[in-house]
This record gives sequence, structure tokens and C-alpha cells, in this order.
Amino acid sequence: MLGEVGRGFRQTMATLDNGRIGIGALSVRLARPPSKRRVKYAQQRRAFGKPIGEHQAIQWMIADAALEIDAARLLVYRSRMAQRSGQRLHETGGDRKLMATEVAERVSRNAIQIHGSYGYSREFPVERIYRDQRLSDDRRRHERNSAHGDRAARAAGVFVDL
Repeated sequence: MLGEVGRGFRQTMATLDNGRIGIGALSVRLARPPSKRRVKYAQQRRAFGKPIGEHQAIQWMIADAALEIDAARLLVYRSRMAQRSGQRLHETGGDRKLMATEVAERVSRNAIQIHGSYGYSREFPVERIYRDQRLSDDRRRHERNSAHGDRAARAAGVFVDL
């Protein structure tokens, strides 16, 4: 037996909370390189006589990515600070991790779009980053189901006795 008798569920949830924060932070970290690379590429690549970064659709993609990455980063920081102060995270940790992983996938996918056909070439790092994000798709689906399950358990009062 590990830990105290009767506290197994609480210990398991604490372990999950730590993992969720770690995966959320990793996802935010993975989202940053494609964001920086696409800005540089958008300034260099030309289409219709001007850099593609001057086209409004590309500007929107870049601006949305910056906003989403910052929001995901702040939610992960907020989870970490709440954990340090002793607050329970199982109520929100799954939701925050889910958002961070989905932001990372969306940012990587949009970086591929900005690079066009070059985005699928192994010569450009965005291809590898997007592939890495897609590999985590099963984990993201599992977390989405877990987050919905956590919400249902809260609504049923399962977490009240912790």
C-alpha cells in the first residue's frame, strides 16, 4: 500500500492534477515555435506582389494564435499558482489542459496553412511540430472525455467529500 488508508482517491487526483499542469505547460511550449516561424515566413514569402503577412487573412491567423497561446499560458500559470496555494485543481485542471492542447494543435495546423505546400515538407520545422501535435490527438480526446466526466461528477456531487 502507498500512502494512508482511505486517501487513495485524493492521492490519485493530486497525481492527475500534476500531470495535467505539466501537459498543459508542454502544449503551450510546443505552440510557440510555429507561431514565431510563421511570422518570419509571412514576412519573407511573397504572393501577389507583396509579403503574405500583409494579407488580412494571414494577419488574423497570426493575431489569433498569439491571443490563444497567451490565454492558454495564463490558464496553465493560474493552475500552477492555485496548486501551490493548496487549492484543489481537479475541478478545472482537465479543462485548462484541454484548452492548452487544443490551442497547440490549432496553432500548428495554421502554421502549416500559412506555409502552404511547404508546410508539408520535411525541410520546414512546422511539419514536424504539427506531426508531433497530431500524435497527441488520442491523448487530447481522452482528456476531453475526462474533462466532461469531471464536470458530470461535480454536478453529481462526487467531489464534495474530498
